[in-house]
Amino acid sequence: MVNPDPGTGGPQPPAVVPQPTNLVDGRQGFALTEAVGIFAPQAPDVADLLRELLAPATGLPLPPVTAPGDDTIALLLDPDAADLGAEGYRLSVTRSGVTATAADLTGLRWAVQTLRQLLPVEVFGPGRVARVSWPVAGVEIVDVPRYPWRGAMLDVARWYQPVPWLYRFVDVLAMHRM
Repeated sequence: MVNPDPGTGGPQPPAVVPQPTNLVDGRQGFALTEAVGIFAPQAPDVADLLRELLAPATGLPLPPVTAPGDDTIALLLDPDAADLGAEGYRLSVTRSGVTATAADLTGLRWAVQTLRQLLPVEVFGPGRVARVSWPVAGVEIVDVPRYPWRGAMLDVARWYQPVPWLYRFVDVLAMHRM
């Protein structure tokens, strides 16, 4: 696992919250462009989620493709990844593309949230951001939740919140893989 040493002044690893089980940093990343497509034959709903999360800020269509290759985000279910559990995943970002592997759809959804955190902060904006390139930090991540339960408590009985605020609260929990 990469542990930054603030005293060295060296490059810091990407900020992924919560911290993954294992993160190897330092390789050349991947750039999201108009040419990038999504290969997800077993997980079309997860591919739709990725498009829904990235499209507002990036404006990229991320169309489906029929085979993995260069300029592809591959979302793969692998029964041999059972050692990761239902919510674990492997995420590899290289110069040529992104590959997320999990044993279950839940793990792929968490990989999508991590991929989102590896992009520039502007990706979390509500609308299209002009003049921003979309580099994805080059990493190898293996993440398995440390606990079978995670969450946050919201007391709506004493502190009334409007419905849009509650939706945003749930989105932030999902972004942090809770």
